Amino acid sequence: MRIAGIISDGFVHYLDHMVPFCTLYGIPLLISDRNMVEIANRNYPKHTITYIDPLELSYHYLEAHFDVIVTTEKTKRCELEAFTKTLTVIHLPHGHSDKGLINPECDPFPKQAMTLAYGQAMSDKLTIPYIYVGNFRLRYFQTYGPSSPLKLDLRKTTILYAPTYNDRDRGSSFFTHLTEILTTLPTDCQLLIKFHPYLYQEHLPELIAMTAPALAHPDIHIIEESPLIYPYLSQTDIYLGDYSSIGYDFLTFDRPLFFLDPSGLNPPPAIHQCGRVIPDGAPIYPYIMEYTGEELSAVRQNLYHKTFTSSYESDLKSLKISIKPANFHTC
Repeated sequence: MRIAGIISDGFVHYLDHMVPFCTLYGIPLLISDRNMVEIANRNYPKHTITYIDPLELSYHYLEAHFDVIVTTEKTKRCELEAFTKTLTVIHLPHGHSDKGLINPECDPFPKQAMTLAYGQAMSDKLTIPYIYVGNFRLRYFQTYGPSSPLKLDLRKTTILYAPTYNDRDRGSSFFTHLTEILTTLPTDCQLLIKFHPYLYQEHLPELIAMTAPALAHPDIHIIEESPLIYPYLSQTDIYLGDYSSIGYDFLTFDRPLFFLDPSGLNPPPAIHQCGRVIPDGAPIYPYIMEYTGEELSAVRQNLYHKTFTSSYESDLKSLKISIKPANFHTC
């Protein structure tokens, strides 16, 4: 069976899902953006990437060279039926998303033929066949060890702030809380910021203006043009977020999580039960520094094991056999 991974647009954050998956499973990864290939070369010590000219990358090309493609992009089944007869497209989610809790139009799962699900928490939301793949990104990080370039002060508490973007659920804390986060950082803390790529795409002028005063701050580090997640999470003592899927990745380390919730979604996402939601109007850092989070360790561990169902992880050597419709769980 001929299998390849595909990235055909310029969203850099797809790299941290496609590169680990394709490398671990020995699958070639085709990318049609030279800048993205250069970013991958800088950040990933081992990969299977091949550049392909975007003018050559088409459904007809893929159908002629492959039986199965894996992609994070939302290719609809009707598009495949219009262009191909034999190509099977499998969706690899780029993170465990809570999008669509209120508005179904924010549903992160495209209507493709099959999905590679992290675990039960994801498969419970699916209406299409799936295979469990567990936490393959952590496995890549542990195996090949891409490292963070940041040299941090180990005497200080490291906080990672990872705001999502505003979809119709309106879950981003970027506009409501960023100024306070930047201007009130305690002297015994250092701050890492990982903005969602869509914030750069949709709100670049606002982002530049709001972050400008912090650029010279020695303890504030804005992570740009790096798709890596786990190397930075491994340096993090406390996670601060809203509805970003990075919160689920941070469960790996069983450390305290805090959440800003400008949308007040009801019911709240499961990840919010693993930490504390900072009340509206409460000073962010004093609230964080008063809390250790030890009593929620069991809750974090339980959700981690539900999110990344390790007991069902596909055997690395048998993936090419497993990617057949007959081997997928049906919903």
